[in-house]
Amino acid sequence: MPERALPVGAVLPAIRHPALALALEVLHRRTPIRAWSLIVTMFGDCISPRGGSIGVGSLQDMAGSLGLDAGVVRTALTRLAADGLLERIRVGRNSFASLSPAAEADTRRVAPQIYRFVERPWDGRWRLAFLAPAGEALAETRAALIRQGFALVAPGLAMAPLGADGRLYSGRLPDLAACACLDAAGPPAEAPRYAAGLWPLEGVAQAYRQFLADFSAVEAAVAAGPDLVAIEALAVRIAVVHEFRRLALRDPLLPAEILPADWPGRAARALAGRLYGRVLAPAEAWLDREAKSLDGPLPPPDDRLARRFPPV
Repeated sequence: MPERALPVGAVLPAIRHPALALALEVLHRRTPIRAWSLIVTMFGDCISPRGGSIGVGSLQDMAGSLGLDAGVVRTALTRLAADGLLERIRVGRNSFASLSPAAEADTRRVAPQIYRFVERPWDGRWRLAFLAPAGEALAETRAALIRQGFALVAPGLAMAPLGADGRLYSGRLPDLAACACLDAAGPPAEAPRYAAGLWPLEGVAQAYRQFLADFSAVEAAVAAGPDLVAIEALAVRIAVVHEFRRLALRDPLLPAEILPADWPGRAARALAGRLYGRVLAPAEAWLDREAKSLDGPLPPPDDRLARRFPPV
């Protein structure tokens, strides 16, 4: 790994596996690293399926494998608690942390966008949302619609592809109480022209291409061996999910009929799924053996883990 200046609070661990060295290079490319965001990824991916609570010492071990020192982790936990995203409890000399109920609900809400989005045929239907509120409420409603995959057509009008089952094509949960909605059909042949002008597809595509370049190298290093084991496997898993999560939550998740023919999101999702599958078992073994909860070892993962990154 080439020499470079590390961000404040980043102390890269002694690295034995080339795949981890490459993954950490990607993770620390943006400086300063947002430790709080990385910790949210760790909770959502690793801890939420295992009861949701973990000892701060175990969390520091996980973060340390990613190049974050204990002081940075403590500062990030304080920020997350102050923002209402994290709850902490102290038992004797030990501290434990879990996502707040609201943050846990948000983690579950966005999980399908990250782990389980599957393309399906589209029949050319749209949902039109007419925005009724004014002032600050209008800005909040626009932001909520964009998070759900809508594009703003005009100041008071947004649109998104609608699946044949009456749900948004992206599968995101609708929250349209502040809008009047109308379903309409339009010729699919015109859809790519709409998409190019309404959604920021080129920026998302470029980010996906960078992910493919970065993590194809990680995949090659994993394939070249030796096997990733223990906390190094866990660190690669977290790095893959953290980087892919950022992109998946930016992606409007449009039908193939709307997207460019060379859309890189499909290949990026497939790569993330392959890498995740390669490191999942040894990463889970480390959590079984080393991570602690309030009641002792972490409980086994629930069925969410088995449903992540289904074959496409």
